[in-house]
This record gives sequence, structure tokens and C-alpha cells, in this order.
Amino acid sequence: MSITKEMWESAILAAVVSGFFAASFSVASRLFNKIRSLAAIRRLLGPFSENDQICAVFTKEMYSRDGKYFSQSPNYFPPHTEGKEDKWINIPYVISTADMKAATDVLHLLGQAEKKQNIEFRSAITDWDLWNCHIIAVGGSPKSKAIMSSCAPQLIRITQGQHTIGFQLTGCEEIFEAINNNDYGIILKAEYPPTGKQCMIIMGLGSLGTEGASYYLRQNAQILGRAFGAKSFVVLVHCRVDQGKQSTKIHRWYPQIPLWRILLHPSLWSIFRRIDSSRTNG
Repeated sequence: MSITKEMWESAILAAVVSGFFAASFSVASRLFNKIRSLAAIRRLLGPFSENDQICAVFTKEMYSRDGKYFSQSPNYFPPHTEGKEDKWINIPYVISTADMKAATDVLHLLGQAEKKQNIEFRSAITDWDLWNCHIIAVGGSPKSKAIMSSCAPQLIRITQGQHTIGFQLTGCEEIFEAINNNDYGIILKAEYPPTGKQCMIIMGLGSLGTEGASYYLRQNAQILGRAFGAKSFVVLVHCRVDQGKQSTKIHRWYPQIPLWRILLHPSLWSIFRRIDSSRTNG
């Protein structure tokens, strides 16, 4: 049987049409997933992501009494340059590396949500009484503590032991402390009742806890958006000091996720079950 010209034309046309529809489906699928991801992140951030709303990022400024700081010089010609230091003078204040990395993660997340305007950096010391805008407090500072105690609902508190501090979630008797190479961080979102503005805290008990909290937020904003939507929440993350921020895992969260959200987003089920199991097994 010979293949006619019409059969060749039909086969080529079918291949072209199939390729076109396959490519169109692939593009549509990627576009759908991107829109779905963006929608979850925007639900999580709410007014933080709106370009016409001011979002103030608070960091803690640290200073030296004599205004002098030292940094390690590059060891580009060992052993002659080994252990050399550079001295910097007249430096009014510095921000910790952990807080800087966390603030970078926050800015990246805001960028993902297409927030391009009205982002301001504020001092947790000099702007302590600023409450007329949406606030993200990075790292432990007076502003973070003020948000914890003033915003509603109150989801977590800092405990002060004899030698260390800890986190205690609402409705949980257990206190989580940065001991035995463990560190903890929190991601909290709540409302400041007098103004109705949204506030968020990203901080740790130690430096790695702060880095771990912002790292988890950046990597899992979609999951948190699907779990909590626009509601207030607190997430406690755990990381190992000897393993770095990549070891960060969600450890507790409050309030409980409604069953309908778990049914709507099955990916939440495995996380919810693991946390529920760790709560049962201590």
C-alpha cells in the first residue's frame, strides 16, 4: 500500500495541531500554577502586598560606644594576610547579619507578591511608637515585643528563665528554648486593634532562629497562605544550629487549620499529621 500525498498532508497537519495543543496546555498549566501561587501569597500577606499601603520593615540597630568596628580581611596571600583585620570608625550603628538576611527574605517575598512601592525601613528604637501603617518586625527588638503584647489575638509570649528565654504558644504548656544546639523562630501575623493595621513578626530566640523563620516563610509562603488565608496566626519553626537554616522545619502552629482547608488543599494534610504526631509524642 502506497502512502498518498493526502495521507502525508493529514499526518503532518495532525502532528502540528497536536504539538500546538500540547504547547498551549503546557503554557496554560504553568500560567495557572503561577496565578494560584501568587493568589496564595497575596492572601497570606494581605495589605502588606498592596502598593498603595505603606509597609514598614523594622530592624534593630546596634552600636559600639566608641563607634569603632572591626572586620576580617581577605586571606588572599597566606600566610602573610592570615588573621588580618580592618578597622572602621565613625559607624553610628550596625544591623546583625541574621536580621539583614531575614529582611532580604521579606523583601523577596514582597517582590513575589508584586509589591513595588511604599516599602520603608524603620528603626525599632526611634520609631517605637509608630503604628499607623502595616508593620513587619524583623528580629528580636522592642517593636517585636510590643507587637506580641499589643496585637490581637495574642498568640505567643516570650518566657524568661534563669539562664535562657523561650517561646510559649497560646494554649500550649510546653516552653521551647534554644538549648542543646536547638533554635526556634516564629512567624506571627496579627492586627493592632486601635488602628486596624496588620503586623508581622519574624524572629528567633537566636540568630539562626531568625534566619530559619524568614527562610521558611520565603520557601513556604504558598503553604501558609493556603493554610491560614488572611487570618491571624503564629508558626513556630525549629532548626539545628549545627545544620544551618536548611534544617528549618515547622514545629507548631496556632490556631488549628479548619478541616475544610485541609480538604481543599490536600498538601496540608501531611504537614498537619506530622505536627499533630510530634505534639502527641513530645
